[in-house]
Amino acid sequence: MKQDLSDIFRHSRAASGTWTHEKVHNALRALAAHSPGYSVDWEPGDEEWGRVLDADTEIVGLVCARIPIGAVRDDVPRSELPSDVTWIRFKSTRARDYQVAPEILEKVFGREVSGSIDYGALSLDELWWATVI
Repeated sequence: MKQDLSDIFRHSRAASGTWTHEKVHNALRALAAHSPGYSVDWEPGDEEWGRVLDADTEIVGLVCARIPIGAVRDDVPRSELPSDVTWIRFKSTRARDYQVAPEILEKVFGREVSGSIDYGALSLDELWWATVI
């Protein structure tokens, strides 16, 4: 069974009024602390998601710039990450372990999402792609 992310996005959307670029930076720094040789991939004000990549350019975590939601690789202790972010755990960003209602993504991101994605069997890579294009 797929993990349904719809309620997570709905709940986090309600808390978006207190979500700032500074908090996004703090969450990205906390993720980076768990990855020697990391790089942060995010342009504030221009990109919907910030990403932390390890030395092998694998994703350690993602943080949404619009709402307090993030995804973190399962080897990173969640207890050491900001508690004001709702964290989704993952083993691989390529695994289609999730589902989400595209309508809630459209409300969160303020535009139509990609129609070429199966939102009933979704990977985090596809979620990222659907909301940044």
